[in-house]
Formats: sequence, structure tokens, C-alpha cells
Amino acid sequence: MHKLYLAIFTLFSLSGPKVLTPITMDLTGEVDSQMVETVKETLAKTDGPVTIRITSPGGSLFAAIQIENAIEDHGNVTCIARGYAASAAASILESCQIRKATSDSIVMLHQVALTNTGDSSVRERDAENTKNTLKALDYALCVQLTKRALITHDQMCKMIADGKEVWLTAPQALKLGLIDQIIP
Repeated sequence: MHKLYLAIFTLFSLSGPKVLTPITMDLTGEVDSQMVETVKETLAKTDGPVTIRITSPGGSLFAAIQIENAIEDHGNVTCIARGYAASAAASILESCQIRKATSDSIVMLHQVALTNTGDSSVRERDAENTKNTLKALDYALCVQLTKRALITHDQMCKMIADGKEVWLTAPQALKLGLIDQIIP
């Protein structure tokens, strides 16, 4: 019995106690690997509710996917778009259990874009690989954005096709089912 108690105590002591106190965090700036670590560390501190206030121009979809997974694993997360949730930030917004936006917020959607790696030696095969990568990422993005939307996957993909940027006011995002509530 002492060994079991020691094992439980040691496990509890190493991981530290999780709190149930509500936590609010701000996600501002570019969606990147640093933001992934910040979100994961914050979510790991609590089993209680978390509110994430988002003001972001977007960034890496790969980083956004990691943040989305962490948010969905936690489960008790409310996201609030404040000002703007653009690009990858709009995808993060979709992963939250409750999605809100301030009345003056903008949600921006577009197709996935890959950044230039700086290598000027692009081969024909690289172009084909990039095209296939972008198609797969666009598909995944449309899946994420339409999990609870009031439009279909195909409608979403058509909306952002051909490099169009779609800028939505909070009422427009609500009408499409991309947010659940508009707040002051």
C-alpha cells in the first residue's frame, strides 16, 4: 500500500496539480510554433474553462492545426474574435467549443498559401508537389471551417477558390455558422 501511495504521490507531484479556475489568454500576432507552445502550456495548467481572445492576421496552417488539436483535446474552450481572426486564426476559432466575436470583428478566409523557402532552384517536380500539397491543405481547411458551419464543404471551397479573400463581418460570420454568438 505504501508503494502505491508513493507512486500516486510522485505522479501527482511531478505533473503538478491542475486547477479548475477559469483561465483567459490572448492570442495576438502571427500563428506560429511559439503560439503553439503558449497554448499547449496554458491548456495543460487547467481542467477548467479557458477563454481565448483572438486578434491575429493568421500565419502557419501547420501551427494552427496543432493549436486546434490542443483546444479540441481540452474541450472546455471558448474563443472570442476581437478585431480580426484572419486566415489560420479563423481556423483556430472553429476548433473552440463556443465561438464568439465582438460586434466589430472581422473573420477572413482564403485558400492556403505556402511561403517561399528562399531556395531559388525550383524544379518542375517541386511545382507539382506544391500544387498537390496546396490542394490537400485547402481540402483540410474547408473540412475544418465547415465542421459546424451552415454551408457545405463544397460551398466553402468555392467561396475561397481562385485565391479570393473573403472578409466577413461578425453578422455575416454568424449567418454562415462560423461563430455562435456576437458580443459587445
